[in-house]
Amino acid sequence: MLDSEPTNEKILAAAFKCYARGDYKGTSLSCVAETADTTKQVVLHHFTSKQSLYCEVLGVVEERLSGWLNDAESSSASTADLLEKFTMRLLDPGRAETLAVAFRAMSDPIVMEIGVHNWPLRPFIDKLRYFTRNEQGLSTETEEKAFALVFGLLGTAGLFLGTREVLSRLYGETAVQNIVKAIERESRHRVAWL
Repeated sequence: MLDSEPTNEKILAAAFKCYARGDYKGTSLSCVAETADTTKQVVLHHFTSKQSLYCEVLGVVEERLSGWLNDAESSSASTADLLEKFTMRLLDPGRAETLAVAFRAMSDPIVMEIGVHNWPLRPFIDKLRYFTRNEQGLSTETEEKAFALVFGLLGTAGLFLGTREVLSRLYGETAVQNIVKAIERESRHRVAWL
């Protein structure tokens, strides 16, 4: 039974959880409604379509990722320092859900339907690319290698956070903490050449 009509934020939070577990096609509005403890009709009342709701979720993801990048930028002396701080912050377990949604979205065919120029994660990707190109005197090839490196570090953080709980159960929390330290060392080493 519904106590009251849920707010946009409640539905958005439920959609976020659903999209962290599944891609666009595999996540139904019924799943979002059930997670929000409401009905599909109420979800559609607040968000006109599944695609509209998905774009709102991706907008939140973009804001978070860009915010984390801006936080790293505000306390960094160089591009390499900025990218290192940003990638280290991605290893925070509290960011796992956001990264899960982001990585599913980056490989989801719905981006072509939405349109690459309207894709909600594009501003973040553009800003990340800007930072990798921001070093003076880098050749185009080096700029592309820098972007590939940072994109790979994003993938490493996302994969690790997505599997952290399983790794902890398999090998224990001490081993997971050692893996975090190893990822941090490797990330610093890889970013250092920038």
